[in-house]
Amino acid sequence: NMGVWTFLFLISLMLPFWVKQLKDKQTYLFSFVWLLLQFILISVAPHKDLNYLLPLMLPTAYLISCIVVHWKDTLGHRSNHLTEKLFLINSYTLSGICLLLPIFGYWLVYRAGYMIFDRYLLLSIYTFVISGCLFIASWKRSPFFIVYSLTLLLCIGEVMM
Repeated sequence: NMGVWTFLFLISLMLPFWVKQLKDKQTYLFSFVWLLLQFILISVAPHKDLNYLLPLMLPTAYLISCIVVHWKDTLGHRSNHLTEKLFLINSYTLSGICLLLPIFGYWLVYRAGYMIFDRYLLLSIYTFVISGCLFIASWKRSPFFIVYSLTLLLCIGEVMM
């Protein structure tokens, strides 16, 4: 259910590393414990339903925002080598996935008949442009621009579908 935020979420779960790195440790630890407690409560529930995952999204968003704000504050001038490497792995992976979306979209969406060619072509052009923006944001170490680009891509995708 997390889609493009999955990689960043997995990176944000590295508790021992981030506790040493972050300035705002209380927010990170609070959201980590909150996520852990909700996960345990959902695991105990007898009926596993997809709607039960919705309460996990808020602490997940807090965890991800702690990491993105940390990257905004530290990348470029006083960043740890591992922190910068995690940012680059995450951002270039997202850029590559975004670059591959039109190729897989051709087989899964256009050829399957879910979208007409005009919309598919327009969506592919938008995706290539946003992939270029993601690549430039990765190169310039700009985490907020990555979040803006991904949000724009998701909005365009929803409108086009």
